Amino acid sequence: MTQARPRHGPRGLTWLVGGRLAMTAANAGLMLLAALVFMDGATFGSFAIAISLQIVASRAVLLGLDQGVVRLHTVAQDRTEPVRAAVSIAGGLGVVLLLLGAIVAPLQLGTVRWPIVVAVALGAVGSAWFDLGCAIVLARLRYRAAGLLTAAMPSVRLGVTLAACSATHDDSLLPIVAYGAATFGAGVVLLGAVVRRFGWHAGTEMCGRELHYTKWVGMSDAATVLSQVLALLVLKRCGQDAEAGRFAFAMQAVQVFVAMFVAFYQSLLPRAARLGGIDAVPIFLRQSLRMAFRLALACAVAACVAALVLPMVLEVLRPELTAFGPGFLGLSAFAVVMFFEAPLGVICQYLLRPRLHLLALLVRCAAVGGLALWLVPGNGALGAGLAQFGGGVLGAMALLWLVLGALHEAKGPRACAAS
Repeated sequence: MTQARPRHGPRGLTWLVGGRLAMTAANAGLMLLAALVFMDGATFGSFAIAISLQIVASRAVLLGLDQGVVRLHTVAQDRTEPVRAAVSIAGGLGVVLLLLGAIVAPLQLGTVRWPIVVAVALGAVGSAWFDLGCAIVLARLRYRAAGLLTAAMPSVRLGVTLAACSATHDDSLLPIVAYGAATFGAGVVLLGAVVRRFGWHAGTEMCGRELHYTKWVGMSDAATVLSQVLALLVLKRCGQDAEAGRFAFAMQAVQVFVAMFVAFYQSLLPRAARLGGIDAVPIFLRQSLRMAFRLALACAVAACVAALVLPMVLEVLRPELTAFGPGFLGLSAFAVVMFFEAPLGVICQYLLRPRLHLLALLVRCAAVGGLALWLVPGNGALGAGLAQFGGGVLGAMALLWLVLGALHEAKGPRACAAS
């Protein structure tokens, strides 16, 4: 009987968490320096918008291929074929987006200037290609390499962008283009290395199969992002701008926990893809939930410390944000729930049923939205934090019910054969 021994588990998780925390620190440092030192208010606003659009567009190019390639390459007869299919699809979508950017950039789109369009197109394609390259490295259980790549790219991008900031005036858009160009360069280099190693040509059947699988993963990514911003949108809709500002700051403060969750999920995915059989799932879940408990406990302690220390710092720097604590604690509790949800999400991938995870995320979205509409009008940021936490709990319960049902269904034929 195959056992789910996490040969690279804790050590691999350490590398991935370290890489994600380094990425978070580099990105946060860049935004802080840009806002306080190098850019005026209008330019920084354009910079923040360009980065947000880049993230959204990169998800459209990636289309869940980063997770799909990790799972599908373990079930294909030729394990390199899913890699080549993912490279072909992401490469084609990236070229389409670049051509679209080249067409749109010369046009006058209201207040949107052409450097922003160029930065979004370059950055989105580069980010998608880089993430896919890291996923392919991770699929081969190269945890250290994946962690180092995750840390290196934003550090190089930080240096390139700050160099552009130093060479221009505070109202120049050149740093925005430099940010996108650095991201694009990193993506081209990493995906080029993958193409040299595995090639890029894949059959239409494999490409179709990969797209059919990853469409659910892509929709799950979109639902995840939506569930994380719904409460903030309700705050804005209710006209509570001051509360929305505090809650937005709290959302930025919990990005460290989100980075740890992403690293944890990424470390579990290749291990789940290599489970020898359905009988190995309980062992995998026990081991993963123990790791989830440790990470959740560390985040809970860190959140309590931050809730005590940060208000004293903000009292000096930004007094209007000192009351961010209630929303921050609610979001931190939401992040803690996500750690326990991660092993269940990767089991959906192991069962080749990613739509189950999407269904649970839709439950989470509906719950967060409904609770926010109920709690926010009278409680502000506190109500938004409670809505995030309550929606997270209900979504996790829905995922647990769906996964248990799928596991029972998968074991059914084996039980009948044994009897």
